[in-house]
Amino acid sequence: MVKLQDTKPVIFEVFVHWLYYQRFPNLDSGDDADLVREWGTSEKRDPLMMNLVKLYILGDQHVIPKLQEDALDSLHRHVQGPCTTTPGDVEISLAFRWLRPSTPLCRYLIDVSIYYDCCEKDGTTPYEMDGTEKYPAEFLLGIARRATQVIGGIRWQEKNIRDFELDICDYHEHKDNEEKEACKKDRKGPGLANVP
Repeated sequence: MVKLQDTKPVIFEVFVHWLYYQRFPNLDSGDDADLVREWGTSEKRDPLMMNLVKLYILGDQHVIPKLQEDALDSLHRHVQGPCTTTPGDVEISLAFRWLRPSTPLCRYLIDVSIYYDCCEKDGTTPYEMDGTEKYPAEFLLGIARRATQVIGGIRWQEKNIRDFELDICDYHEHKDNEEKEACKKDRKGPGLANVP
């Protein structure tokens, strides 16, 4: 018997759904409307982002790399969608509480935060670095390190700002470059980049 501790019923239901169908619930596939509503949709930020983070953590705790990859891919497609927001302090705090900062999800949360949210037009940042605990220290340190890499590469003309892209394959744990290139090729199918 497998015990999934600290797992909310909707996360367990979606996990079982994923095991059976190898995809997450959605109405277009004829899935149960109540499950889809609890799971979330790409039109609603909550609860979808939080549920994807929780499902990734479940995959990490039980060593299910394909579940982790699918959860991260869905989160990425959701973030890339029109009129959606990026993961907030609650999702970031949960991820950094349960995962190592080096995991693909934590690295993705750092990069997506830099890519979309790091600086406001007036030059301010949404990340309080005044000792309050709204964001985990590992996350803020990751922001500082990654921003330094990006800015340093531009300053020394080794990179251009356009080189900083959110390529989801950079967050997959491919065995080698050949597998990474095959993954990229598979993802270039029609409309694949934005499908939930």
